[in-house]
Amino acid sequence: MQFDSAEDAENLYTQYSKQVGFNIRKNSTKIVNAIIRRRQYICSREDFRKND
Repeated sequence: MQFDSAEDAENLYTQYSKQVGFNIRKNSTKIVNAIIRRRQYICSREDFRKND
């Protein structure tokens, strides 16, 4: 999906997650030339990555 702004994307995913009964958080972001190319949202209850 493509959005006009990062805020638009976050608002959509936040509204959807609340409708289905969970909260989200940002997991990772890829930035190229000062432009957000990819941002991953996951369930806020999902475990954080563990360092080896």
